[in-house]
Order: sequence, then structure tokens, then C-alpha cells
Amino acid sequence: MKIRVPFFSFTLLLSVFAASCKKNNDTSPNSAPGSFTVIPNVATDSVSVILNWAKAKDPDGDPVTYTVVYKDTLVKNLTDTTYIIKNAGNKVKIEGRVIAFDSKRASSSANFNITTGVGSSYVAIPDVNFERALVNLKIDDAQNGVLLKANALKVTTLNVSGNSISNLQGIGAFVNLTRLICSNNKLTTLNLSTNIALTYLDFAYNRLISIDLSKSSALKELYCYSNKLTSLDVSKNNELQFLKCEHNSLTNMNVSQNTQLSYMSCTSNNIQTICVNSLSQPNSQWFKDDTASYKVCQ
Repeated sequence: MKIRVPFFSFTLLLSVFAASCKKNNDTSPNSAPGSFTVIPNVATDSVSVILNWAKAKDPDGDPVTYTVVYKDTLVKNLTDTTYIIKNAGNKVKIEGRVIAFDSKRASSSANFNITTGVGSSYVAIPDVNFERALVNLKIDDAQNGVLLKANALKVTTLNVSGNSISNLQGIGAFVNLTRLICSNNKLTTLNLSTNIALTYLDFAYNRLISIDLSKSSALKELYCYSNKLTSLDVSKNNELQFLKCEHNSLTNMNVSQNTQLSYMSCTSNNIQTICVNSLSQPNSQWFKDDTASYKVCQ
């Protein structure tokens, strides 16, 4: 007696057998995306880094995504081949890698490294408190350790008093400043060699031992009281009209070149002699300790 196998059953058996053969023959391993190179460049702000790379080709034709790693994972599943590390800092060495993944998580990677730096359009502002004050005043737009020089050029009056600033580096870019108030901070030095337009300067209540005012020939008002000044040379400040230098450690004063000086207070120092152009130069608005005396100096 013959047993007949239905046609549809036979067809089903053939399909299962074919699928089984195909599965057994598909033994080739998944290949990782091909090699690629990352090209880093410092952005125009000098503190951000632009990463560019060519697409990593996958041998199996799988789609490829990218992960950017710097210190920690910054971004995953990128399909673009550009990424910007923003506000990385000034003069910082940036080392990281970009990882290319296929859909089965096979991967290849490329390293990158570059050092950020201040470009010619920017000036370094290393003191975070100084830069925070500039941001609050809308002079700077981001706290990233640098300031656009063009922004500094627009400023004629700057008041950063009472901000716990220890370092005023970068003030030299403010070449159009006529008024600078930086009192009640933690300054030990102050370089004003390029701020030649200053007519008003207040750095009272800081920690300066000395200061060079020789370039500030336009200075008319000077407030430097309550510092640690051991000397104060105002011989180049012929326009000076108002001087407050009390509560320092001065041992002598020479204002013989300051013939327009109408007000001076130099009390609470250790001054013995105040050199003047003539004994008629002092007036009722000059204040000194009783132990100090005026002397005509040539």
C-alpha cells in the first residue's frame, strides 16, 4: 500500500531544510567598522575644540554611529561626523577618542589630542572671579578663561569692586579705560602699563606693596588707601589733583611734581618727610600725621 505525502507538507519540509542549510552556512563573523582619523582644531574662541572625522565604512554594510569620549562620555549615537567640545579651557591639553559602532556593537576607535590656547582676538582672564564680574557686567559672554579683545575696547568705565579678585590679569586689554574701580578685592599686584587713558583709579582695600603709575600720566584722582604700600611714586602724574593714600606703610612722599594737587590725605603711615615744590603748595585740604613735615625738594 502506497503512502502519499501531501504536496503542501512536502513543500514545507523543503523550506525548513533550506532555511536550516542557510543558517548553518552563515558562519562569517561580524566585522567592525573600518579605521578612520579624527582631526581636532581649536575654535575661534580659543577654548573650544572642533572634531571632524571621515565616515568609518562598515564591511558588512551596517549603519555606523559614533561616541565621543573626553574625560567621560560626552555624546553617544552620533550619526554626524563633527562634534564641538565647548569651553574646554585656556591652554588645556585635550585628549580623547571617537568610537565607531555598527548595529551589532562591533567597534573601532580613533584618538585625538590638541592643546587650546588664546588667539590674537582674545585675552586670557585666568581669575574666575574677575571673569564672573565681567560676565555679570555683560562685558564677557561666557566664563571660559578668555575675553574678546573687541569687547574690552568698548569699555571706558569698569567697576569690579568687592568681587574677591586676586588677579586682574587681562586688564591691559582695556586700553580705553578712563575710570577703574577695583577696590575691596585681594589684589597683590596691578599692572596698568597699557591703561594710559586712566584719569580715575581706585584700588583701595587690597594688598599691594607697590605699583607702577609711570604710564598713567593723565591720572587726576588716585585712591590707594588701606593697602600695604611701602612706596608710591607719583612723579609722572602731573595732572594729579586728588590723592588718598592713608593706612599704608609709606615712609616718605614726594609730590613736588604734582603742582595741581588740591587734596591729599596721607595719614596713618610712617612718613617723616613730604617733598613739595614750595612751602606754599600745601593747603587746608592736605592731611598728614603730626610726625611728618614738609620739605622743598628740587
